[in-house]
Amino acid sequence: MPDDEAQEAGDEARASQDESAVSRELRHLSLEAEHQQQQQQQQRPSLPRILSNGVVATDITARFTAAASTLQPGEVVKDGYFTLFESVGALEIMDPKMDSGSVPDDTLEEDEYAVDRALLPAEVIGLIDQLWCLEMAWHLGYPLSQTLLTSVYISAILVPQPPPPPPPTSLESLAQVDFVRGRRPEDLQRSPAHAVLRAYCLALIKTCGHVMQEIKAELFYEVGGSTRLAWEPLCMYNNAQDHFLTDVVLQEEDFSANTYNLPLFEDTSRDDLRQILQDARAAVADGVASHGWPADAAAALAARLDFRDTFFAGLASTMPPRPVVQPAFAEAAQRWQRFCEDGAEAVGILQYAEPQSLLNYVLTFQAKTPQPLIYIRSLVQTLLFADNIVLGALSIRQLMDDDLALVAAPASVLLDRANDQVEAVHDPRFVVAQQMEEFRQRAFPAYADVFRTWCQNRSRARRMLCHALQEWERVQLDAEELDQRVQAAVDQLPAARGGGPPRPVDSHKDDDAAPALPLSSWAFLYKLRLMEWVVQLGFELEIYQPDELAGMYAYLCTLAKRRVQHAERIRSFTLRSLNAHRQRAPHQQSGRVGGGGGAGGGGSRSLTPEQEASFTRSLLYLRTTLLDASVVWELADALAGLYTALQRTRVLPVPARPYGADALRYKLRMRPFAAIELPALPPADAFQKHVEQADVPVTAVLANAAHAVAGAKKGCEALARCGDEEAFAVHCHGRWLASTQSVHKAAIATGLAVAALQRAADGAAAQQPAGGNGGGGGGNDDPTALKLAAQVPTPDKCYHPWWIVPKLTPTA
Repeated sequence: MPDDEAQEAGDEARASQDESAVSRELRHLSLEAEHQQQQQQQQRPSLPRILSNGVVATDITARFTAAASTLQPGEVVKDGYFTLFESVGALEIMDPKMDSGSVPDDTLEEDEYAVDRALLPAEVIGLIDQLWCLEMAWHLGYPLSQTLLTSVYISAILVPQPPPPPPPTSLESLAQVDFVRGRRPEDLQRSPAHAVLRAYCLALIKTCGHVMQEIKAELFYEVGGSTRLAWEPLCMYNNAQDHFLTDVVLQEEDFSANTYNLPLFEDTSRDDLRQILQDARAAVADGVASHGWPADAAAALAARLDFRDTFFAGLASTMPPRPVVQPAFAEAAQRWQRFCEDGAEAVGILQYAEPQSLLNYVLTFQAKTPQPLIYIRSLVQTLLFADNIVLGALSIRQLMDDDLALVAAPASVLLDRANDQVEAVHDPRFVVAQQMEEFRQRAFPAYADVFRTWCQNRSRARRMLCHALQEWERVQLDAEELDQRVQAAVDQLPAARGGGPPRPVDSHKDDDAAPALPLSSWAFLYKLRLMEWVVQLGFELEIYQPDELAGMYAYLCTLAKRRVQHAERIRSFTLRSLNAHRQRAPHQQSGRVGGGGGAGGGGSRSLTPEQEASFTRSLLYLRTTLLDASVVWELADALAGLYTALQRTRVLPVPARPYGADALRYKLRMRPFAAIELPALPPADAFQKHVEQADVPVTAVLANAAHAVAGAKKGCEALARCGDEEAFAVHCHGRWLASTQSVHKAAIATGLAVAALQRAADGAAAQQPAGGNGGGGGGNDDPTALKLAAQVPTPDKCYHPWWIVPKLTPTA
């Protein structure tokens, strides 16, 4: 017992000693931690003092750091209120549910594919064809990470970065660019198969770099910022380091411009790449002679090298897992053929005739189905306005003056180049030259954007046109102001330099008429066309619901009618100006002859050949514009009446929308035109009454639609008879004529639909008892009595995507 008590006392003493030692150790650690914390606080820069009434600033850096230090690497902090939207916005890295690049450590395997293994000629052909398909997928809009960078051969060349090219040539540096890096010079001997594949890969990368530069140099839009991975600056072929620092990669909706900061040989000479392709052709010949390659395989490789050379000459951390996008070979071949055809056709825009033919060239080219790819559309932009030189040969002033002379100011003193030579500030010609230059500077950005807008995809084009309407509204207001100034200066000009009464000629002004205002008339005509395009693209893009088609076609009818009226006004002033020029000639001749009777010199012979040609072209353009606007007016009126009749007879019923309102829907559809003062939007209730025509019998609505269809068909026939110069479709008359014929077919289909509905309505009315007709005093509002069913087709199944003609089928 005493021994046990002694043992217990010893244990307690030892435990007490152990506790004392632990306490001392903990105090020591605590002192060390406090000492380290004091040192860190002394080294940390002092925070700025924030003084604000009612705000108390608290430094939470230490607490945040301490809390973050308890997290394990890769651990994600979430709670129940962290929504999916917030998760995507925060870009949760390393969360398998949110980060596609997160791969568990146990499933991460290194790629053991040997890029330097021996290849057969057939294997090289297959690899080149695979790269060919991947390149087309990239042109279709898929990112490089899902297309070309999925090839181990392309990735081997680009990652790690090739050495920078030593001046003055990059051939020595390109010689070191291979699938396997770090080889000694004596080990750089390549097999013929690897030489061919390497040459093709280098030319392909250079081609992609050139395409990227062309697209980013033109107007295209961003749908996501540049994705910058854990690469070091890989600008090996960019001489300036600041190029990487200022690199902002923009993306258009149908094209991914993200290169992941990988160099695409942008600054490498094309001649160097062509020399490598030429060496590859020699390697093919060596493979046949020394390695026994089959002749057909050698011919296939040579053909692929020739294609790459031809296409190339015609062109002015780790990667995250990603799905591979590779179209089938037959599909890729078809798309490549169309790609090359579109590229060859795009060069035809350089054949300039006059501005309206140029605009029709762009309109018809971009309306092709399928639409040309983004590189081709960027190429068209480059050809149009590269370095502010139109088509590489014309000045901006010449293009705008040609357009003004064609539309609203033929043979006008406003466009006389002699005005630029006048230096006297009080001379009216000096004022005219100054004001016209100011107008060009104000109007050209909006004018050039019309061409650039149509080089976008169709959805982006409509959005840009909606914004461009506001710009053209401003241009019209500026033009009205400048018209007044120019008019005041023109009124001071004498009728002739050599004598005659001081009657203004180019003012287009008569004693009983208002001034012509050619600048604002030109701007207003373009604004009306933009408004029509916005509505018509809405039909093509299926923006409007079937029950909204009647209202939108009615609004399109209103716009086209206004364009007809405005074109008639411009034509009347053009004819008045022509007569004024002819009356002016006798005074000029009497002044030159010395007072002799010059009355006989009147008529068309009084005009110079240049003036005669200017008035002839302008009147011809106005006639074509009137025909085109009349077709739109009549056909839109017919379709509006047809859809109204279908809704009133309930063959095409309006769906119930308990959570919507007609006024709100009208406000949404007309939002692009809300800021336009002229033509002003009608109120929603007045517009609804105009569309429904509740006080007009259905039979009368259909009769008006049939009459409008007849006018549209006559207009289409007249347009189809126009030649390329008369239609202002020089160098694009085939595409323009095909579009006109499609509109004609749509008009014929509309007439057949109207006639079918008329027959059904007449038959149903004949079966009704006397006084039992409905539908506003005519027709029948019972769809079963009409025995018709209506189907609204999609735009791709219509004769023309802007004219959606319903299909009526009889029912039992």
